[in-house]
Amino acid sequence: MIEITNSTLNKFILVTRAVLIAAIGMVFPPAFLFLPAIFVGEAISGGVMNAFSLFFVANALLTMISLNYAIIVFTLFGPMILVFHWMMHKNYDQNSTVVLAAVMFFISIFVTSYSYGVSPEMLKSKEVLESFIQIQNNMSIEKLSTAEWTMLYNRSLQLMPAMLVIISLLLSYVTYHLSIRKLILKQGLKLNYQPFIYFNLPKGILFVGAFSIAVLYSFGDILFESPNLVIENLILVFSSILFLLGMSVIMFILNKIKAGRFIKILVTLFGFLVPGAQFIFIAMGILDNIFNFRRLA
Repeated sequence: MIEITNSTLNKFILVTRAVLIAAIGMVFPPAFLFLPAIFVGEAISGGVMNAFSLFFVANALLTMISLNYAIIVFTLFGPMILVFHWMMHKNYDQNSTVVLAAVMFFISIFVTSYSYGVSPEMLKSKEVLESFIQIQNNMSIEKLSTAEWTMLYNRSLQLMPAMLVIISLLLSYVTYHLSIRKLILKQGLKLNYQPFIYFNLPKGILFVGAFSIAVLYSFGDILFESPNLVIENLILVFSSILFLLGMSVIMFILNKIKAGRFIKILVTLFGFLVPGAQFIFIAMGILDNIFNFRRLA
């Protein structure tokens, strides 16, 4: 009887936490980074049917906020949770699991967007642009001209494919990281886990990136209407991945010299906030992909 009560309480806490995260996500989207991991860990430890039923209950409760919002959350994260469970249950390696789950989330974004009528044509419409400018003028402390807001909005649309890829990869990696840590710490399961300080990329990633950009530069006019935009999106994706790789290397070095948490936080903030610091991290990522500093250490 006690076990049933504890199990029911744990499920109630899990669902409540998920609903709160989703509710916060309406006004603070980064909160969604912590949502899928709740159900992925539950799927591995308690079974996929149990986890998905709890996910369904959480979304049913979200209908009290908005039916459409609950449907969006379900269609965005449901397929990703299933992919994670299948890949981890089959003991696939970390990189394959993260990439495939990210691809599924990326596809879910487009399926959900198109099902609600959100298309490139709609985003480029005059009405949407005017609404964007109106909202920004009402919210922003510093007023920009209509031309400046228009340029900023159009630039955001141009780089949106890369941003969606980066968001998908980041969400997938964080979900994998949090799920594995929970299973190891709370369930005591022995799983193949690679902490962030050992994050690495396949050796051929630099060649693939350089080759892709070279092909697009040479034959992009044949393949795409705006090849330069495709190249810019590719550069943004690869540079973001290399930035994280460089940060991983620096965190590894700080860990080796037993630097305090405060120093690590300062270095992280330095990498994200100081203009130009990103190039240092990217350079570290490139060098590590070539020489593998951590293996030498």
